[in-house]
Amino acid sequence: MRMGERKIKFPPFSIARRDGATLTSQIEDGLRQAIVTGFYGDGDFLPGYVELAGRLGVSTGIARRAIARLIADGLCHPQRGVGLRVCSKSPAKVGNVLVVIGGDAASYRYYMASLVEHLRRHLAKSHFAMSRAVVMIRDGREDFSELREALNRHVNLAVLLDYSKGTERIVADAGVPYILVSPAPRSRKAAGYLESDTEGIAARIAEHCAACGARRVFMTGLESNEEGKLPAELEAALRGLGMETRWGTPGKELHDDTAAELVQATIADFSRICQKGRVETDGFRPDLIVFLDDYVAQGALLAMTAAGIRIPEDVQVVTMANKGLGPNWLKPLTQYEVDAAAEAEILSDLILRCFRDHGRRHTATTSTTFIAGETTRPLEDRTEPKEAS
Repeated sequence: MRMGERKIKFPPFSIARRDGATLTSQIEDGLRQAIVTGFYGDGDFLPGYVELAGRLGVSTGIARRAIARLIADGLCHPQRGVGLRVCSKSPAKVGNVLVVIGGDAASYRYYMASLVEHLRRHLAKSHFAMSRAVVMIRDGREDFSELREALNRHVNLAVLLDYSKGTERIVADAGVPYILVSPAPRSRKAAGYLESDTEGIAARIAEHCAACGARRVFMTGLESNEEGKLPAELEAALRGLGMETRWGTPGKELHDDTAAELVQATIADFSRICQKGRVETDGFRPDLIVFLDDYVAQGALLAMTAAGIRIPEDVQVVTMANKGLGPNWLKPLTQYEVDAAAEAEILSDLILRCFRDHGRRHTATTSTTFIAGETTRPLEDRTEPKEAS
């Protein structure tokens, strides 16, 4: 067969440049899903590197790297003078796992993209195929079209990384077993549940705040104490140790925009409440701030530094952080650190257990690491100056 005679089908996806996943990973994921779900059948031809790059608006090098991963996994192979043929004897897959995520939270995109990428690698080692469906928010409503399309193909198990009642209902109605991930409510219908030890980390943060002599704690992020599990448990733990608390959600209206816009919005909000060497909001002057979002922390730290506020002398800081990403500052931050790679390994093991034992509901728990840095000052570490004799 000559090159000009082969029939080409272009892939049924486009590049989302505001997605946290790399362009290479998006192309690999899209092509892999198209092969696994039968859009490309045995013996079909994939578009060539140049054709694929032109269609998706990326460089040829990116398209080449994405396809190289598929070749390495045995899903397609190049035929000289013909093109890239989908293998008629591709490696047998134990099953197809559908990962469902939301597309509206800028601050979670890095974490979610990293988690999904690590999860794909773990599942591939166990010969599982993984596809992805994104539930976007359009005009204030959830768009389930991509999820419904994915469920029309062969799916053995779904993992709901972002939860909504609508998402769970659609997956359940399709008869597909599924795993829920905290902070989603537990369900008897779910095959598995991935718990996060929010109570433990909330207690650890509160104990550290108390040890640092904090009396007034300002908590800020994209979720308030009425919207998130960790915020609510942290507030209860702080108040249980006698501390007064206040909430703020700077940049909340930009929840679905880019991380850079979220940082800029937080800089603007914190610039308004930083003055004369102190942070004060609505008459509340905290001696410690807890950031429940890393991008919010990054913007606030920049604003406080520009305002001449010294940390931890003027105000102490505890922040959420993604391992290997930050936020970064002049001093080592006191932080509770989430590790997407470690959580992906735990989730992968939970998926395998759900496959091996269909008759039981399985659970697993992820943990968070607390690291005491130099942005807080425990009372026992402070030394009072000696009086002159």
